[in-house]
Amino acid sequence: MDLGPQGSKPCPACERERGFRLVLQYKVSHLWYVFKWLSDKQYGLVCEVCNRGEKLATQAVEAKLGKPKIPASSSKAWIFVVAGIACMIVFGLVAGLRNGEQYDAYLASPQKGDLYLANLSSLLKRPQSLEMYGVLRVRRVDGDRVEFDTPSVAYDKMSRAQSDMRGGQLTDATYFEGDPLALPRSEVAALHKHGVVRSVERPMKPDLTGAGQAKP
Repeated sequence: MDLGPQGSKPCPACERERGFRLVLQYKVSHLWYVFKWLSDKQYGLVCEVCNRGEKLATQAVEAKLGKPKIPASSSKAWIFVVAGIACMIVFGLVAGLRNGEQYDAYLASPQKGDLYLANLSSLLKRPQSLEMYGVLRVRRVDGDRVEFDTPSVAYDKMSRAQSDMRGGQLTDATYFEGDPLALPRSEVAALHKHGVVRSVERPMKPDLTGAGQAKP
């Protein structure tokens, strides 16, 4: 950075009276070109002709002129990255709170067809493993009891059960061939709080009224 002229004086290299300028050389370190920070800087008084001169003490220069305005893209780029990550975390927390409220509403008022992604080991008397993830489907709600269709398969990873939900495997007639499971409504409402149910989805019912169809 060129910080401006500093008058003239004899240049030892040129052996003549020359104009001198104050310059700053700085070093920017980075991690993958994203996280950048100022890692070194050196002030100098250099000849305008031969570009030779002398080094100056950083503290002395900045005590007189203040710190230079190094572009934020070089010296403080990491701040913008951290700010972006912080915003993503905040949005994620807000979305998580909304999802949690939605799950609580579904659990408090279950309906036929609701899909529960759950750790089935907590619902079985003799689970084969501590982690048995699968999808439960509400078969019917009868007063204070909720009856579920249970899957014929369970996984040791929750992501595999999620893949079944996203990939359309639940429509297979043989998917829900496990023994039906009936639970009190009060117990169903507590499943999410106890970590048994990880998510609840309520599939949209098809519009059979024709209200959403375009008229000829």
